[in-house]
Order: sequence, then structure tokens, then C-alpha cells
Amino acid sequence: MEKNSTFIIGLLAVALLVSAMGTLTVVTKTTGLAISLVNTTVSAVGDITLTTSSVNFGSVYIGIAENTSDGSPPPFVVLNDGSADIDVTARSAAGLFSLAPATSAYYRVKCRAGSTACGAGSQTSYINMPIGGPLVATKIIGTLGFTNGADDNNVDIEITAPYREPMGAVSADITFTATVT
Repeated sequence: MEKNSTFIIGLLAVALLVSAMGTLTVVTKTTGLAISLVNTTVSAVGDITLTTSSVNFGSVYIGIAENTSDGSPPPFVVLNDGSADIDVTARSAAGLFSLAPATSAYYRVKCRAGSTACGAGSQTSYINMPIGGPLVATKIIGTLGFTNGADDNNVDIEITAPYREPMGAVSADITFTATVT
């Protein structure tokens, strides 16, 4: 009888051990005892679109200032399509008028509120358009946000045809550059 009792106790111990191991395996699979950490880096992107990309003043009178601040013609509209706040610089490759000094009060630029106010460091009063290569580019828009609906500013242009400027069409290219702040 003692042999049977020892045998039964042994079987019972094995059964309990197998049951406990099975339960532990199920708990491990169910609760996911393994812990891990995921790291990632989201890159900031500075990306702009000019929703109004050209300004045409039509015919102008000598000595009379014309600008885009009244909406006729419409100003440049700089839209931040990126994922970070940006500063925007502007420069023109060449002057606009043949008889005016390259950088002069005859060709000027400034920031004006669009869907959001011009940020800190913006040029909110007219300044002479910077003329030349990338090194002369001047910050026009400071800290333009990227939240949809609050992510664009107007860039106004003011021109004055100098006295004795010959008749004819004039044009100049303006380069806008965004930098993540």
C-alpha cells in the first residue's frame, strides 16, 4: 500500500508540475512579459509654396508708388507646407528699373499678415529689395508656423518708376528661401 501511495503522490506531483508549467506558458503568451522600447526621430521639413507666384502691376506712372497691399494686384502668398516653423528670405537677381540703383526705394518688399500675423523678426515695413546672389537674401518673414489654417503670410511689393525711365515692360525674378527655425 505504501508503494501505491508513493506512486500516486509522485503522479500527483507530476500532474501539478505539468499543470503549473502550462499555466505559466499561457500567462507568458497572454501577458507578453517581454518589454521593448521603440525609438524614432521625426525630421523637421521646411517647405514653401507660393500660392500667388507672380505680380503684374500693368502700366504705372513715373514717380507714383504702386504696391500690392490693397490687393490690386494681389501680393505674393507664401504658404508653409513643411512640418516646422520657418523663416523666409527674399532677394531679387537684378534691379527692376534701368535708371534706378540696383538696391533702392524704387523696388521694395515687406511682410503682411495672411492667415496668421507676421512672426517675430519679420519686415513689416517696406525695405529696399535685396539685389544679388544668395548672400544678400534678407529675412522678410520670421517664424511662420506650419499649422493648417495659420501657415501663410503675404509678401507685398512696392515699385516706383524713376523719372526718365524709358517706356517698356520691366520684370525681375524674386527668390524666396525657407529655413527651419
